[in-house]
Amino acid sequence: ADDWRYRGDGVVVPLPFDGGTPYAAATLSVPTRENIPARLLMDNGLADTMVFTRPFVEANELARLAGSNREAVNPTAGLGNQFFTQNNTRGRIDEVRLGALVLRDIPVNFSTNTTGAYASDEFAATFGNTIFNRYRVFIDYQRKRMVFEPTPAAVRPFAERRTFGVTLLASGEDLRTFTVSGLRAGAPADAAGFRRDDVIVGVDGRAASAFTLQELRDLLLREGEHHTFRVQRGSETVTIDADVTTVSIER
Repeated sequence: ADDWRYRGDGVVVPLPFDGGTPYAAATLSVPTRENIPARLLMDNGLADTMVFTRPFVEANELARLAGSNREAVNPTAGLGNQFFTQNNTRGRIDEVRLGALVLRDIPVNFSTNTTGAYASDEFAATFGNTIFNRYRVFIDYQRKRMVFEPTPAAVRPFAERRTFGVTLLASGEDLRTFTVSGLRAGAPADAAGFRRDDVIVGVDGRAASAFTLQELRDLLLREGEHHTFRVQRGSETVTIDADVTTVSIER
């Protein structure tokens, strides 16, 4: 509404829109370099903290100065033709400032893409939901700004990202066909016997159609649980028994 006014004590961040896309001006610091200007694309659909574009990473030597894991991972495996496809290494940013909003010790992604959004030099990074969900966020379109009200989660250290080592792609009309679109070599999923292009058709005697993609992903992060997977591999059906263990993608 035109007469709406924010009356809380949250941090106000200017949010100019460029062609309808919300950006924010920030500075970041890494070891030996401080106050690097960065144009951030605000993307609450990104299920991570931040993904830095390859041109920005290279121009500011971020992989060398702030890299934590140089092994490239592809969280969007199987979506190679999509504009926001990712191929990333991992790093940690000491500090990001958006006006008065200050974030410290953030695990992030450094893109290695040569095409698509993350090969662009139009912005430095996407700013995602793993940061947004630490706050109550108000988007004031009329005044071109965002307001960040901290929740108790805002002061907690960022959690280490861990993985079973498998990337799943949901397809079909009901998005209940789950295909293994990527595997991390040597990770628990690989050791358990999963293979790229496997289709998970059942878990513990339940049809895969009983799960959502998020439920299946959550199941594969619950350390110590044992599950029996029924997998379609070409023309044959394979049973995989797996104890869920996870490995860090930060190191």
